[in-house]
Amino acid sequence: MPNLKIALFHSLIYGGAKRSVFELTKVLSKRHTVDLYNLSVTGEDMFDLRPLVRNVYTFKYEKLFFKKPLGFLNIFIDFLNLYRLNKVYFKIARAIDDGGYDIAFIHASFFYYPHFPALLRYLDTPSVFYCQEVYRPYNTGVSIKTQASLKRKILCLLYMPIYKLYTYYFQRNDRYNITQADLVCCNSSYEREEIYKTYTISAKVNYLGVDVQKFKPRDILKENLVLSIGHVEPRKAHDFVILALAALPRQIRPKLSVIYPPLTKDATIGIEHKRYLEQLADDNDVEVLFFEGVSEEELVLFYNKAKLTTCAFISEPFGLVPLESMACQTPVIAIGEGGLKESVIHNQTGILTKRDIIEFSRAIEYLLKNEEIRIKMGRFCRRYVLENWTWEKSAGELEKSFLSIIKN
Repeated sequence: MPNLKIALFHSLIYGGAKRSVFELTKVLSKRHTVDLYNLSVTGEDMFDLRPLVRNVYTFKYEKLFFKKPLGFLNIFIDFLNLYRLNKVYFKIARAIDDGGYDIAFIHASFFYYPHFPALLRYLDTPSVFYCQEVYRPYNTGVSIKTQASLKRKILCLLYMPIYKLYTYYFQRNDRYNITQADLVCCNSSYEREEIYKTYTISAKVNYLGVDVQKFKPRDILKENLVLSIGHVEPRKAHDFVILALAALPRQIRPKLSVIYPPLTKDATIGIEHKRYLEQLADDNDVEVLFFEGVSEEELVLFYNKAKLTTCAFISEPFGLVPLESMACQTPVIAIGEGGLKESVIHNQTGILTKRDIIEFSRAIEYLLKNEEIRIKMGRFCRRYVLENWTWEKSAGELEKSFLSIIKN
């Protein structure tokens, strides 16, 4: 494998996508020369890439916005913000092209929500874009279960045409950008199909992995505890898990720990959804504890203390949570949708069910009552991850893609 000169770009916030960029860079930087390009708004507090790379080139970008009480006008400013952001991407592209790189490894950028950076359209350097998921408003039907005020409902109705116009503008920008990559990689066969349906692009599946030296079994006594991990938002379906636990007999009903990334100060949806979950748990006599922004070490301890990890995500492209749990010898109860079907083996590393509360509840009950089966399943989980789901294997597949693009 020749030493490649790689220009890496991302502008992601805390979450699974950022973790995957960090882990892949950790492996690639040992064998290649990697320079990081990012924006001044990029958060590097968690999964900091800077110590892993040779150089860091940060380009200044700040969003324009109105403060309260004029915040409802920001939808108009966003048209201008996206235009300004594209001009910054043009500057980054010129810097990468002038740097003499073998390949540009591009990831999503975060602009209220993940998007495909216009950097792709301006680059002359061969580029590989890793698409973690298609832009959600293309295909999501999730509704927010909160009690909005009358004023907010009226404002939503008044500004709906503007939001629809902006969504069209954003989607058109997104669609063109992704078509300009020399190769698009993705994290699952499910996501490959979504990319093709949305953009008519044939992406290459490059599975992700897990740090098996960090996520591993510990000598910790199991508690009557199950986990649900992910952002406090509707598509992570923590409410589904709460209702499934409520359907269990009270004498065996476990505690639920909901673990989620840090909420930003303006995370209105997250704050409101958390209140909804707390009320739902209280109404259904389910003991739920919420843990925000836990460290990796704490997360490993949670996986080891829990008897099961639940994954009821709605149309999740892939999900690192099942792999982390299985690496710690904790089986997974998951909805058989999206990328979860590709990492969880039914009746071997966990149980896959339909999106049915009673069926999901019975799967939890079965493994809680059958400790011997659960322990045996957990041991197989660890072996399965070691053989199939390491970051070394993921990065190795990525290197093959880099070389194929460079040769062509």
